[in-house]
Amino acid sequence: MRKTKEPGAAPTATRFDAPDYSLPVSHGQAANDFALAHHYYTLRRYDAARPYLECVLAIGGDNDTRSTALYELAVLEQTEGKREAAEQHLREAIRLAPHIAGYQRALATLLRAPT
Repeated sequence: MRKTKEPGAAPTATRFDAPDYSLPVSHGQAANDFALAHHYYTLRRYDAARPYLECVLAIGGDNDTRSTALYELAVLEQTEGKREAAEQHLREAIRLAPHIAGYQRALATLLRAPT
């Protein structure tokens, strides 16, 4: 039996406010989560980006993806005044991807900033 919509009913929209991990996730899911996290991050919607960034770190993935997620999470933490957590995530990002000089600059800037 096919469901039909009431005439004049408002269209419904799907929102991606938080990840749903009731099913097993894969590295493909990590890529999707990273894309959503990065999208929200670039819009400066840090509250929406955080759960996706944390999931990328929990799932895994390649070092460049994980290091970018760590860097973006560190930026969020800096804006929240969580300096120690930001430093820890930047150091881990550098360990995973030492070839990305921006992480080292971000750490240096964080360490030079007044507390």
